[in-house]
Amino acid sequence: MEYIAKLTKLKGKELSFESLEEINIERLKTVFGTSDNVEGLITFKDKRALSDRQRKLYRALLNNIYEWSGEPTDFLHEWFKEIYFLEKGETISTANHSTNSKSDMNELLNIVIEFIFEWNVPFKRGYELLPKEDSWYLYQCCKYRKCAVCGKPAEIHHAINLVGMGNNRNKFNHLNSYFMALCRFHHNEIHNLGLTEFTDKYKVQPIKLDDKTLIKLNLMSVKQVREIKENEQ
Repeated sequence: MEYIAKLTKLKGKELSFESLEEINIERLKTVFGTSDNVEGLITFKDKRALSDRQRKLYRALLNNIYEWSGEPTDFLHEWFKEIYFLEKGETISTANHSTNSKSDMNELLNIVIEFIFEWNVPFKRGYELLPKEDSWYLYQCCKYRKCAVCGKPAEIHHAINLVGMGNNRNKFNHLNSYFMALCRFHHNEIHNLGLTEFTDKYKVQPIKLDDKTLIKLNLMSVKQVREIKENEQ
């Protein structure tokens, strides 16, 4: 069994790791029983090279699309690589011997994630592996109104400069606001917990949206944006 983790402590031969994914405790008990004498193999990855975590997320997302569309994952893999080539003018490999970087792999993942958002592909495996602190991911959640925590249909939540506390939504300057896309359940939860506790719990952060996105999401009109910018000059 393999799990992805990050090193948190190194002192001589004593190492501590924090798992980056849920560990199946029952499966471990089945394999190793109650024995504390469990051995493992530690592999330190080049930080510049694409990571096993990225590969695992990529495979999980392809499986989501396969279950939704019926297209084999091998076909989807080649199709998304072709899109990457058309957009970047370069080829990409996800193999173990790949010379591509983490940044390259993130570009490929972004293409896949945006496809999933745009076509409303149900998230199953892999959602817990999504880069929830990444501003690009949070922006896509707002753009496609997907909950940043669970992936369900979402509302746009004003995390800072809250609307509804005596403010007129039609006149409010959303250019100064920070947003998160949250489903009804998590929208209520953030009000109950407060912003700090909520963001610590789910590792998501509110982001600012540019004027074009605000207009597209019907949070502001073209006229409102124009008037605000004219008044600031």
